[in-house]
This record gives sequence, C-alpha cells and structure tokens, in this order.
Amino acid sequence: MPNWCNNSLTITGAQVAAVLAAIRSQDAAEPDARILDFARIALPPQGDECDPEGCDWRLEHWGTRDNANEPELEMEGDRTAHIRFYTAWSPPVPLCDCLARLFSEYTFALEYEEAGIGFAGRTFWAEGNRIYSDC
Repeated sequence: MPNWCNNSLTITGAQVAAVLAAIRSQDAAEPDARILDFARIALPPQGDECDPEGCDWRLEHWGTRDNANEPELEMEGDRTAHIRFYTAWSPPVPLCDCLARLFSEYTFALEYEEAGIGFAGRTFWAEGNRIYSDC
C-alpha cells in the first residue's frame, strides 16, 4: 500500500473550462472520479500494465505509478480551478510539464505534501514551461 501524496493543482486562464474538459475522463463510473484522468494528458502505451515488475513509463511520464485518486474540483469564478487529489508516493510533476505544454496559454501551480516520507513542495508553470520548483 502506498504512502499517499496530497496534491493541489491550480489552473488559471481565460477559458479554464476548456482545460477541465480535456483532462476529464470519459470512462469512470463515478462523476467525481472523472474530474482528472492522467491518461487524457499523457496516454500510456498500449499494454502498459502497472504490476509488481514495475511502472517505468508511468513513473517517467506521470511522476507516479497510478492515476489521480479521489479528485475534487473547486472553481473560483470562471478563470481559476483548484483540483485536489492523491497520488501514490510522489507528485505528478512530469505530467504537469506535459499539461503546461499542451495548454501554454494557462498557468499551473502544483502544491504537494507526502507526510510518510516527509517532503513537500511547489512547482509553477507559465507559457508552457516550468518556471519554479522548490522540490
């Protein structure tokens, strides 16, 4: 069982609903589980099964082995969205690198904390590039 990393992703831009629509899962049965699907941002190769042998592709491209767990969305007007979610062991910084490149007209801020190992940090993106990281 993993240590859970608490994540808060803030997306800011003129039409933040467009980003939310793009990252939303079409497959999850539960409406709340549809809020954030990593595979909509960086699609794993066909046949990618995360098993005890390893999850190298996901770790490299997502920064974590599993998809977002228990995502919650909070809107702040129509220009800012806050998504809170959990990931296994580590934050999805590489995934957010990809998200920022896909939506370079938006800014992204990821704050995270993993209490089991004892680390926390913040990373920011603007114009498609990572501009700050204190991890």
